[in-house]
Amino acid sequence: MRTSTAQTASYYNQVIEILAQLGKTADNPRPLALPETRYRQLYQQQRITRHDIATAFGQHPHLQPEQTVCALSARKISRQDIYQAALLFDLSAPSTNQLAWLRDEMATFKRIQPDVPATPRQQLLAGGDEASAIQALWDALLDKLECTPLEEDVQPDDVNIGPVHAVLRQLASTELARLLAGLGDLHSLKDFVRALSGVDILDAVHQHLQQVCAAVLAANGAWTTPAHQQQGLYGLWRTLARQDASLFLHQLPDWQNIIADLPDDAVTAIVQQLQCLELAPAQWPAYLRRLSQELPDWPQPLRPLGEMPAHTDMLAIRLTLDRLWLNQVCHDVWKIEAKVGSLHNYFQKNQSEFWVRLQLYQGQLPEYLNQQAQALIIRSGSERQCRTDWQQLADALVLRQRRLARVPDQETGSWQLFRLCQHLGLNADVLQTLEKTDLLALLSVVDGFNWDEREKIWRCADQHHYWQALRAALPSQQGLPDLHIIHQEDCLVTRPLVVPQPSSGLKQLCQPTQCYGQPLLAYLSLYLCAPILLAKVLANILLPASFPQSALTGANTDHDIHSLAQFLQQAGLAQHGADFVILVASECLDGQYGQNRRQDFKSLAKRLNQPDIRMQLTRHGIFIPANTWFLAVDYDTMPIL
Repeated sequence: MRTSTAQTASYYNQVIEILAQLGKTADNPRPLALPETRYRQLYQQQRITRHDIATAFGQHPHLQPEQTVCALSARKISRQDIYQAALLFDLSAPSTNQLAWLRDEMATFKRIQPDVPATPRQQLLAGGDEASAIQALWDALLDKLECTPLEEDVQPDDVNIGPVHAVLRQLASTELARLLAGLGDLHSLKDFVRALSGVDILDAVHQHLQQVCAAVLAANGAWTTPAHQQQGLYGLWRTLARQDASLFLHQLPDWQNIIADLPDDAVTAIVQQLQCLELAPAQWPAYLRRLSQELPDWPQPLRPLGEMPAHTDMLAIRLTLDRLWLNQVCHDVWKIEAKVGSLHNYFQKNQSEFWVRLQLYQGQLPEYLNQQAQALIIRSGSERQCRTDWQQLADALVLRQRRLARVPDQETGSWQLFRLCQHLGLNADVLQTLEKTDLLALLSVVDGFNWDEREKIWRCADQHHYWQALRAALPSQQGLPDLHIIHQEDCLVTRPLVVPQPSSGLKQLCQPTQCYGQPLLAYLSLYLCAPILLAKVLANILLPASFPQSALTGANTDHDIHSLAQFLQQAGLAQHGADFVILVASECLDGQYGQNRRQDFKSLAKRLNQPDIRMQLTRHGIFIPANTWFLAVDYDTMPIL
């Protein structure tokens, strides 16, 4: 699609404004939050306790944790009781499809949920055996909420193509239009293709970006010359991509033409790729904002490259790579290009395939329908083949969905109450004493305690536990002083960071700084050096450096003190002005090696806090102030996976 010069300039200015807004947003990022599953793991590990959670509720009075929601004959249920159950256990509302799957595949209405603690479990079983008690609880909830039980699933063989297929065409057309209209605001084109193919290109894109970053950093400053700064990171990547020596892009269709057509300017490249993907200009701001949120944290040396912000360069690279890999997926699966128009036209003509794929990759089908859908995709590939089979299976899914849609909205709410009652220890007999308004009040509290509110409580409880543990580890004194944590650039301060200097020949080979202005040679050098660098990494892993044992023993001989002084100098701890020096051991160190490092830190901190040891260290030029304390702590890196 050709555009006029004036229109192209308008698009260019529009993208410039969007990137300026994204830059302002990036200057004030929202604090990184852990996923709720990770917080719950910390609770299971006693890294967060009920006392911490109660303290967090006390710091958020707007939640009214002490307010009574409903009163029973034996006790009162407060908001905090409900809040704690919602924090510690998943009480989210499932879809009707998921609810049917839980009933059919998990027999969830015949057994107590596995995460229910022992005390409420005993209260639930007070009325009889497990199966009858749980079924009675579910039936009582349906009766109180005046809900209709779920109907049994329909089998594909029971469906006749006719009126149901007309409904399918209407549903598929509406859902397709909704998904395409949501590009940017709700999802990216990558997410759209993944929802219909099950293929996620993000890992492949990030793998390529990591290779590019490695090639740039391997030049050890070559890219910071004035000539390369003018190019920017996007220009350097474009040069490397055209001279791709890794064969990483050769598997992608039409990659040479796409790379060759890239403009010199990163902003112009962004406009070009958005147009090639046939995204509407009105969707560009939200689409670029969504891609910006998916960009990983880039190495610090790459950020100042060029006059154009590295964020803009990364977006230009990411959009181009998205187009390359999406073209491959769309070509392999549907024999079309990755364009909004092409995808719309294809699925508008093959609505049965669209509906089957959408339901399959959402993961909400029962096992027998899941197997039939996967077998049909393997056998035919697309609706161009076996069209009747596609239509029959799609109609069966529509009929099943229509039957599930007859269930009132309270049905999913009854599941939330079903879970909540188990964790509160409310059996069917207790439930009979409550009114429908009481149950709806319980449900309202659960729905109002959304993730934003839960995340605040989790974060506050985690911080409270951390500071309480730190206060307990500090020497007794009035108040908590400012802390200064001395660390290395490495993940951990676990050993003297002494790197042997390589010979001049090896240094030239491993750091191809002589390849200025020759990105192809730098790229090749990276791969030639890979075996040598890998051997060095393996040597560091298999033969890790350790603390000098004489520095950890209780002996105070001159040799031992000399070893301790040497270690402090090598670790960068000989000169400091901090009141507290914190030696951090991370939980990412597993096994015997990690355990040894933790013990080393404890022994080292204990020795360095002894006045006689500090006195002897002064003879080696190391002066530790009397108000300085060494602390050994374990640090959980809490990765987000």
